[in-house]
Amino acid sequence: MYSLNICYNKVKHPDDNVGFNVKNVAVKDLKRRYVVSDSKNDPAREAANFTTQVIIINHPSQIGNSYVTVLDCYTSHNAVQFAELVTKIDRRSGKELEKVPKFLKNGDAGFVMMVPTKPIVVETFFEYPHLVL
Repeated sequence: MYSLNICYNKVKHPDDNVGFNVKNVAVKDLKRRYVVSDSKNDPAREAANFTTQVIIINHPSQIGNSYVTVLDCYTSHNAVQFAELVTKIDRRSGKELEKVPKFLKNGDAGFVMMVPTKPIVVETFFEYPHLVL
């Protein structure tokens, strides 16, 4: 694909939803939220787990390992489990405050290893900075 257009206008942002045609692929074989990539050049891969930074906002109680929540990542809407609380960090400086905390509570920030309940593709900012809004 050399370019992508929406109603004859160039796509400029990574969050634009678009329609496109792929040779030898039927419309009925594709569903919303499918990930499209080049199978020969850096193909998309399903993440069995991933570590991400979180900030706990407006949660009435403590959150520990095994907590399940919904993650919205672009058009993906998946349940994920907090498999391991990796670190608790200072929200402003990013400095590590505690390794392997027992819980995170309202206002806390940290890094959490998450396990999705359904297949999901996630990318790191460092590998794909152009996908960030």
